[in-house]
Amino acid sequence: MIDIEALKPQIVEKLKPLNPKRIILFGSYAYGTPSEESDLDLCIITESAGTKIEKKSKIRNALKDIVIAKDILVENEEYYLSHSDENWINTALYDARHKGKVLYEQK
Repeated sequence: MIDIEALKPQIVEKLKPLNPKRIILFGSYAYGTPSEESDLDLCIITESAGTKIEKKSKIRNALKDIVIAKDILVENEEYYLSHSDENWINTALYDARHKGKVLYEQK
């Protein structure tokens, strides 16, 4: 298992050059229940240009030195905020919004 507390500043440092609006850690590492099989669940809110695939590729490249499996969600602010009601309760985006830990938020 990784030391998530030591990793949080590294994640932010590596992703800030991509100009995210928010970086959110969710899943087992955010909830304090990781196991040996846990991956790193991140939700990145960004308004940068490009397709989701292009954005996700840039994020994965920025995080390539962090050696753990990653599950990355990339959304724009409007879509992220629209997934706040009970209609979305069993989705990863809902979990990120309601249970996740914000590692970085653009001022």
